[in-house]
Amino acid sequence: EHRPHPWNAAGELAAVDAPFAGALPNFPHIDPAVCLKLKGEECNACVVECPVEGSLAFDDTARQIGIEAGAIIVATGALEKQDVPAAFTGQSDVHTGYSFERLLAMNGPTSGEILKADGTPPQSVAIVHCAGSLDNSEISYCSGTCCRAALKYAHIAAAKVEGVELTRLVREQVVPGLDADNQLHHDHSAVSRYSGLGALSVEGVGAERRIVCKDNGQAIAADMIVLMRPVVPGEGTSRVAEVLELETNAGGFLAQLHSLSASCASNIKGIYLAGSSRGPGDIREAFSSGTAAAGLALSDLVDGRDLVVDPQVAVVDAKRCSGCGTCLQVCPYKAISWNARDRIADVADILCRGCGTCVAACPSGAITGQGFSRAMLRAELAGVLS
Repeated sequence: EHRPHPWNAAGELAAVDAPFAGALPNFPHIDPAVCLKLKGEECNACVVECPVEGSLAFDDTARQIGIEAGAIIVATGALEKQDVPAAFTGQSDVHTGYSFERLLAMNGPTSGEILKADGTPPQSVAIVHCAGSLDNSEISYCSGTCCRAALKYAHIAAAKVEGVELTRLVREQVVPGLDADNQLHHDHSAVSRYSGLGALSVEGVGAERRIVCKDNGQAIAADMIVLMRPVVPGEGTSRVAEVLELETNAGGFLAQLHSLSASCASNIKGIYLAGSSRGPGDIREAFSSGTAAAGLALSDLVDGRDLVVDPQVAVVDAKRCSGCGTCLQVCPYKAISWNARDRIADVADILCRGCGTCVAACPSGAITGQGFSRAMLRAELAGVLS
């Protein structure tokens, strides 16, 4: 049996297949939903053709594997929203940035040719920037990478389809980077500004189709439309955050310890962030943040070197601790655990960052911040006031 091709944005895959040539990891996988053998029917087609005996394990089951590690690097990535806004629902030849990227690829559904559903090249292409980004009703933040991708699409489309009419509908245009000016200055597409998706409507069909912008009354030819949809957290990001007890930011990405000085560190020591798990980014940021995260992990795990503990950590007075558990709930670094034997809170020095949240929250006054004890603060105040 065959199934829709989820990566190519068109076409089909066999029950056992690789995503596309060059995909990493470049291994085929079996979809149990369409595999005849896994559905209980008699079929050995793939086993007969496979030159490596035993590589197809139909009796394999899901299992948990425990791995001891001194550091964890999280790289859950990001993805482009693939749903189509209401104004473009039901229209043919409407692509997201990802599906248009696959259309341009030599190993894509049309072998790199820009073709409409009827097999003909488009006469006009409209690329809509910020199609859901910077929009309080959908995604409020700028997705960061879309503008440069849109400029790339316009450049490639002009080269592939002779005489194509290209228009970019722009809300805001962001082209960061030293080499971005080359993209912008070599772009020959027409630019039309619009205020938001609510200002756009689609009229007509085929070569007569137009995107009408009520902001300026323009009717823009568009028998193919490319929507630069928002970049959102990758699949599994929220689950990873839950399992590792990591904080997330307003956009649902993993929160950095500090956006400037610790952008590849999480709120928990020993867990580092790479790539678009921290927020929208391009391949350059993925390389640099991945290298930084690996460097942080390796610098902490040098063989024979002791981990350095900040002396300004929280300390629990066992005699005063009532065992209420308030500190366990408020610690942002998950540095406090419950000592079931003594029924008191216990602070792990290696995880504590000395923020003082637990000190302020403890109703019994049983927790002291080293270097910021109440006696020290009183002495400072007395010195200032004397």
